[in-house]
Amino acid sequence: MFYFSHLGTPYVIAIDTGLYSLAQLNGVLGRFFVNNSLPKNLIVFSGNDATQKTIVTFNYVGTQIDFTQANTIRTILGFNSQLVPAAPSTVVGENYESSVEAVFNRINFFYIRSTLVNNGLPINGVSGNIISQIPITAPPGSQINYSPQNVIAIEARNLIGKTIQQIRFELLDDQLRPVNTLSEYWSITLHIHSQLLLSTLTLPLIP
Repeated sequence: MFYFSHLGTPYVIAIDTGLYSLAQLNGVLGRFFVNNSLPKNLIVFSGNDATQKTIVTFNYVGTQIDFTQANTIRTILGFNSQLVPAAPSTVVGENYESSVEAVFNRINFFYIRSTLVNNGLPINGVSGNIISQIPITAPPGSQINYSPQNVIAIEARNLIGKTIQQIRFELLDDQLRPVNTLSEYWSITLHIHSQLLLSTLTLPLIP
């Protein structure tokens, strides 16, 4: 949620769950402003690349953001629980920088977990059936196509002598939480190499 006031009138914007950049966030705010007869550029967010902090610009006087509410997007933008500015803006073009770095990239990479293996890639020294780590190489809203350059072979000795009929795959974030893909499909291509034991007999040595 995004709480703000302009000329003494409070407003609340419900921001849909999704992947946002600052430009996309400005688009959401701008549409709300226009639909409520407010200037489209009433409040504009930008980034400070040097500090990774967020800058908010108030282009009209009498505007204030309320980040004291519990369900605001203040953490993502890097602001503390506060009113920005402390009193409604009095100067056109006032700028305020966030207290800490913005955390738009709350997910740094993805994992794929599968019942195909018992151990898999170790995460912090603990095996959790992870078969791949997928870096985020595309901007928000774009498709990630990833093919590892150095493929790590993962043993599946748990399959020896067993018959399986179902395999489960899960897409997880970097905290090992299931990812909500918002009804979008994802896919994985597996390369499986197997060896067949033909005999357990010991062959005689040839002199």
